[in-house]
Amino acid sequence: MTLTQVVEEYVIVKRSTGLRFRSGAMILRTFTRVAGAMEINDVTQDTVRAFLKRSGPIISGWHQKHYTLAGLFRFAMQRRLVSTSPGGVPPPEAAGVRNALHLLGGRTAAHAGRDVGAGPSAPEERTACHDSRADVSDADRASLRSRTSPRRGARAHPR
Repeated sequence: MTLTQVVEEYVIVKRSTGLRFRSGAMILRTFTRVAGAMEINDVTQDTVRAFLKRSGPIISGWHQKHYTLAGLFRFAMQRRLVSTSPGGVPPPEAAGVRNALHLLGGRTAAHAGRDVGAGPSAPEERTACHDSRADVSDADRASLRSRTSPRRGARAHPR
């Protein structure tokens, strides 16, 4: 069976369950265009990696494409169209952990001097993210709170 036929069948099955599956269908059709006309058995991990690499850095779009492709290959494996899933490309977790910690205001594992998989070893390490907030005074917090959230009972839009 060709890749295009499997994708169309998968989209029909997903939509028959009540899902709109618009973005997933668009991702899979883009994958078939990038991969070219090939049999489903000819799809390799290199084909999947090349498609995912076009997405740029590891962000939510990369994950959406990754999990959509994983669903397609689970579907193909259940119907015995492929024996193994070429979609099993793990995301580079170390970069994702560093980015997530940076966005949350915490320190990365490299800065903390320990492994990425290691958990906090002392109570003070668990609260490292909260310690950075100690620099903000109570008056600053109150002024920020009053500017960002409406008062109780106040109208959102004055008439």
